[in-house]
Amino acid sequence: METARHKRFHAQRKLHYLRHELLVDLGFSNWHTLEFWRLVAMLMFACWIRLYVHYVTQWLFLRGNRIPVYDFQPRWTTCIVKYTWQTVATHTEIGLLSLGVLGNTMMFGFLSGSAALGQRYVGDLPSFGSNFVVCAGIATVLDPFLILFVDVLSHHYGCSQLSECSVSLTASGCSCVNGDWFKLYVRFQAQEGSGLVGIFIVLILYLALTCLSLLALYVYLLYVHMNGRMLDVYRRVHGHEDAFFVPHDAEISLQELQTICAQVTRWKGPRGTQRKVFVHEYALSDPLDPLFRETNTHVAVYNVEFDGTRELHRHFLKMPDGAVLELFGELGANTDGNWKSDAPQGAASLALLYNILQDVQRGDTSASMSSASVFDGL
Repeated sequence: METARHKRFHAQRKLHYLRHELLVDLGFSNWHTLEFWRLVAMLMFACWIRLYVHYVTQWLFLRGNRIPVYDFQPRWTTCIVKYTWQTVATHTEIGLLSLGVLGNTMMFGFLSGSAALGQRYVGDLPSFGSNFVVCAGIATVLDPFLILFVDVLSHHYGCSQLSECSVSLTASGCSCVNGDWFKLYVRFQAQEGSGLVGIFIVLILYLALTCLSLLALYVYLLYVHMNGRMLDVYRRVHGHEDAFFVPHDAEISLQELQTICAQVTRWKGPRGTQRKVFVHEYALSDPLDPLFRETNTHVAVYNVEFDGTRELHRHFLKMPDGAVLELFGELGANTDGNWKSDAPQGAASLALLYNILQDVQRGDTSASMSSASVFDGL
């Protein structure tokens, strides 16, 4: 049973993995390469686009709630959205602040969903598209803090103290608006005489929205980015040993065996040599356990000469668990039931190999099976 300490350790390990993928897989650690500067330019473009997504979403929210917007000025670094906040309820303004960040989150979700659908129905997503979606996710996470940074530099606070806005904030010469981080402070300062409550509400709100954006970015990096390669790496690094399926060294698929047997029926040698498939089933049982029974199927491909002599070409063994192994090394004329020195170890039990050898040594004359009947019991 996992304790709280174990859960914290797993959370720290996941955050470390996220940071590693952002810095290494995206190429941000190689600042001297052209790829690094291309990603920087892509990130700056994504941050610039998220600015307009943020304010256009807020403008649509105001228009949807029938709140008059008497000025909307898109600029290179910000957007001026003017409305009379005194006529707006507090919960509506909180929704306005939330929708600005959620607009970018929805845009990132749309890009992530498009990338996932493209991988599922079209094929691999190019690395350029994957990197752009990641840059959009980073811009979404940084959106509240970039808004604060620009508002502070643009002096989008304390508008009533400016000379051009002292008469009215709605004046045409007043280009100052209260930034998102200062809206609730100004509201509670005017209504209750203290803006501390507004500060705490904004901090909690943006902290929750940032966590939501981080979760969306983490899910994208793990399941969609680079066509799911990171999820494969994550499972290989953090998975338990018994959770992996490790095929045998000489294992082949059943479809490949079917193809080989189909080619055998069409093969003809220069001297009339043909290739035929012989199938034998060996049932292993335990006298001490009546319920124990394992069936192994040996598929052998022989070169049959015109005079009836035959020589082993290839042979395969279907294990009880369904795995199909190609057996390498010739079947020797030994009577001890062992393979030659180049045969794989642990492919099957000694009893089974001994039975196969005995059948070969007796020169079993059973008829070969057709390519269709070979796989009836497989």
